Order: sequence, then C-alpha cells, then structure tokens
Amino acid sequence: MNRKSGLLVLRQLLALALLSVAPGVFAVTNFDKGLDAYGDGLYREAARYWTEAARAGDARSRFNLAVLYEHGKGVEQDIETAVVWYRQAAKAGFADAQFSLANILMSGAGPVEKNVDEGLMWYLQAADAGHIQSQFIVGSILVDGELAPQDLVTATSWLKLASANGHMEAESLLHRLAKEREASVSGNDWILEQSPDAFTVELFQSPQRERATRFVQIVGLESATVYESADGIHHVLAGVFDSEQSARDAVGALPEPLRLRLPKVRQFDDILSSLPE
Repeated sequence: MNRKSGLLVLRQLLALALLSVAPGVFAVTNFDKGLDAYGDGLYREAARYWTEAARAGDARSRFNLAVLYEHGKGVEQDIETAVVWYRQAAKAGFADAQFSLANILMSGAGPVEKNVDEGLMWYLQAADAGHIQSQFIVGSILVDGELAPQDLVTATSWLKLASANGHMEAESLLHRLAKEREASVSGNDWILEQSPDAFTVELFQSPQRERATRFVQIVGLESATVYESADGIHHVLAGVFDSEQSARDAVGALPEPLRLRLPKVRQFDDILSSLPE
C-alpha cells in the first residue's frame, strides 16, 4: 500500500469513527444547550434541545423533558407525555426519573391511572440506587402498612439509610419508632397477668436491661416483655401460647438469625418461680 492509498484508508476509518460517536456527542451537546436555555428562562428553546437529545437516547434530557411536560413549561402540559419520558429515563436507571414516575403512579394524575404496585417498584428501584427521598418513602410505607404489608425491620433499614444521608424526617421517624418500641416493652407485671399453664418463647437474655431493650428495638418486635429474674438477668419474651407444641411451632417459624440465638420455650409457671420476691 502506497502512502496516498494509506491516507485514504485512514480518512475513511476516521469518518466511520465520527459517525459512530456522533449521536452521543449530539445528545450531550443539546443537553447542555437545553440547560443554558432553561437557565435563561427560555423554556420553549430548552424543550426543543432536550427533545432532540432525548430522541437520541440521553436519559438526562428525557428526565428534564418529562419535567417540562409535567409542569407545562415551554410546552403544553401533558402528564401522559411526561410519564412516557419519565418511564424511558427510569428504565435507563435514572433515579430521579424513577422517583418522579413513582410519585405520579402512586396517586394518578389526569389521564394517568393510579398504579400502586408499579409505583412501589419504581420507589424501590430509586431507593436501591441511593435516592434519599425514595429511601424515606419506602421506609414510611412499610411503617404505615396500608400500601404494603407492615415490616418494621425492613422499614428501619431504609430509614437508617435515609437518615445517614441527612434526611431529617427519616431521623424523626426512627426516633418515634424507637419510643414506640420502648413503650411496647412490658415488664414483670405482664407475666403476672398470664396463666401459669401457658407458654412463651424466650429470645434473648442479658445482665443489662439496656441490651435486652435494644435487642427488642433492633429485631423490630411489635411487642415484647423484658423481665428481670431473681439472679439479675433480663430476659426477652415474646408471645403467649396455649400449648408447648404451638410455642415450638412458633420457634420453628422464626427467621434464621433469631433461631441461631437458640430461643427457648418456657412455661409461665417456671417464669413466675424465677421472679424476685
């Protein structure tokens, strides 16, 4: 190959390379132009740039364009079109789009029907991606128990993530839950109210009441009893059962982390005899 033909091949390769990256460069360029236009209050112009970039596959532009359609800035307000663009950005893994799409689906808006199941899915996707407000909302939903089965353990995990990222409402809700759990912990008087022939399950014991109470909070028990025996040990009890077998069945159904702590089935008659006089 002579020098002239070699240069021709090189030019052809460069042309192919430019064609292969042109759509991406085009999208990013129009995204930035859209940002500049939006910052200057030129919403119609921003919508035009982001439409071109969104059609070229830019997830950020799809999200921004969806925001314009949702709120009617630079374009006629159109919730259905907003949802189309939010969903495309959400499927590309854009957490802000997942969150915004979930917000619309959870309540419905205009012609868009309410879809709680899909809304929860997108909240979870965004929460998994580190979206702080989504982490708080998922935690709140699991605390409330109306839109999804109540799960205080999982709720606490999401709220702790949001709180660690500076979400003040998550911190406040965690504090409230801790207070409620503390209030739900019964003491020795509860044992005296039970039939001596009934059974319960002992999940944990410690010489320190604070550790026993903390165990109740960490595990997320809706109700529990922490009683002190005559030897100064604090025991965590949960449940009242008519028979020893039903108590053993309950032990078998416990999550593995709790079963590994070797829970014991105990009769209240035995517990009563261990109380301090």
